[in-house]
Amino acid sequence: MPVLNQGTNSSEPEGAPAGDGRPEWPQRFRPALLMASVGMLAMTVIGFTTAAESWRSGDPLVTTGYGGGAVMAAMLSIVMLREAGFRLMGLSGRIRPIQDATHGNGVSIPTSRILAPLLIALLVAAAAYGVAASVGWFIGVDESLLPDGRNSRTGAINVATLAAVAVTLALFASWIRVDIVVRIYGEGVERYSRRRILLSTKESDVFVRWQDITHIDGRTIDSFQHPGIDLQTSSAIPKKLRTPHDGEHKIALMAHALTSEPNTLFALLKRLHENPDDRKLISEPNAAELLRPPPLLERIRIARTLKTKA
Repeated sequence: MPVLNQGTNSSEPEGAPAGDGRPEWPQRFRPALLMASVGMLAMTVIGFTTAAESWRSGDPLVTTGYGGGAVMAAMLSIVMLREAGFRLMGLSGRIRPIQDATHGNGVSIPTSRILAPLLIALLVAAAAYGVAASVGWFIGVDESLLPDGRNSRTGAINVATLAAVAVTLALFASWIRVDIVVRIYGEGVERYSRRRILLSTKESDVFVRWQDITHIDGRTIDSFQHPGIDLQTSSAIPKKLRTPHDGEHKIALMAHALTSEPNTLFALLKRLHENPDDRKLISEPNAAELLRPPPLLERIRIARTLKTKA
């Protein structure tokens, strides 16, 4: 594993995060999305109920259509619930203490596993509904699955095309896998990244000592306001070890993709970087508790307070 040359701490630039625990990424409560999630949940129940009735009636095509629609509604309900503010409820069980022969005891923070399966399930369900709706129209089943105004040959062809696109996207998504593991030790921070896109796989494993980190920044990495944490380093990162979000003197941690709450991870990294005496805490058996986020209602309250002050 490459280890960056040890450097000296530099003073933090003006405007860098203060490391006082204030959220960089407020977890806001969005009532409209919560209501939409409840609505999608109701559609899920109706869809599965109708699918069960169709199954008892011996109509597998309509069963497939309503079942696919119900699964789509269920996946959308989960996504909307998360976007409404109900995510990362507590400390993930996948955040665990680790022992390393070189760096000693620490904490491992792996990639979250929920988003990719949600997307693939949504696409497969959409494809199932599209195929059932299209085939049903062409063979003339009694109950059309096409919406009003689309119950025509053109509508059936369009739905079949969308189903084919959904299958293609689902297959493509299943061939993309990004594994990120952040390990925090008393000596520094390690980031392991493995990106598989179709038949291409790229691995990166880099360790940076606390002394070589000049400052730690929090930012949003895309238009979806996904949080990212940048470890600015005094030593250059070898080009072959950089991920697309890295720089010559920057290691990017994709905080939104990890199982830890981003603000809590950011605050811990800042704390350990700025307070060398606290680094021994990460070697203790209960070190994972350092990444336990505040209660959900407290995070939502803080976000509301920040919005009021803005």
